[in-house]
Amino acid sequence: MSYTNNISYIKETLLVPRFYKTDLKALPQLNLKDFTLEFNSLLKEHRNDYNKYHFIYNPTATSLLKNNPMFIAFLLRSCLAEFSGFLLYSEISKNTRLITNKLLKKLFQVLARDEARHAGIINTYLNECNLNFNLGKLTKTRPYTYFLPRYVYYSVFLSEKIGYWRYITIYRFLNSFPKYLKHPIFNYFASWCQDENRHGDFFSLILKSHHHLLTGPLARLWTRFFLLVVFLTMITNDKEREEFFKVLGLDAFIYDLEVITHTNLVASKLFPVRLNLSSPLFLKTLTQFVNTFKNLKALSQKNPTSRVLFLRTLLKCILLSSKLFLLEPIGRQKSLFKELYI
Repeated sequence: MSYTNNISYIKETLLVPRFYKTDLKALPQLNLKDFTLEFNSLLKEHRNDYNKYHFIYNPTATSLLKNNPMFIAFLLRSCLAEFSGFLLYSEISKNTRLITNKLLKKLFQVLARDEARHAGIINTYLNECNLNFNLGKLTKTRPYTYFLPRYVYYSVFLSEKIGYWRYITIYRFLNSFPKYLKHPIFNYFASWCQDENRHGDFFSLILKSHHHLLTGPLARLWTRFFLLVVFLTMITNDKEREEFFKVLGLDAFIYDLEVITHTNLVASKLFPVRLNLSSPLFLKTLTQFVNTFKNLKALSQKNPTSRVLFLRTLLKCILLSSKLFLLEPIGRQKSLFKELYI
């Protein structure tokens, strides 16, 4: 299938994920001394490079999806997400003037190495779909979003851990039901997800080495906020791609619930709070939000659209997301009122 035949999917897909940059001057303040042994152990594990020969293109593998626009959109989004990680980690590791800690520099280098491999193998399969995706050119034409370092630590930790559960859940399902295995890219997921897990462990150590990011009322609010934002972003994105998941034999919403349940539990070992996903009220409100957000997206694409209806739907989305945030999480004693006014 040609590029022009997929142009609507590609334009929509290129809106997200974004490229990120952060305050490099703040990075030398990272205090690793209390966890030096753990960081060295993690560096040793990365240097073992278990997946060095894993991401090799197999031209003889059968693909039943290379002409499927929904699958191409999936590849594009995945490629951009991996390349975005490569750019962020690479930029940090190359700033030798700022990053004087050799251990930290080496760890960011191996993280960048892994992300480059991931983006590279996806881009190879995009070429198989007759798409010449110039990643280098994107670095000059695509806008960057600025994130404070603490936001990077929270969001990237969650993104890497949620990536692990997304990949391993798909791999396990396709391994159990091989009739849905319609492209060789999914064969990489078993080892791929281990890279994601190790990356998450790295950011877990960074957060642990900065005690204030995990303790106190502000930390409880921020971790709760990022848990909810990352989960809602994933679920609303997947809601728009339900047909693609059906091709894989998956129900997008059930799949997402399984992923966020595992991620929520893993994050609770680090974060001071855990979202109460088992609450019937949480699930009911989540379902309402996802459906309302889908309506909002549809309204935004109508031309002309009713401004009143759009604003009403937007307000409903804001109210529902606020309700989700205000629902009592697990793992803390103080009320939200006390947290806000301590």
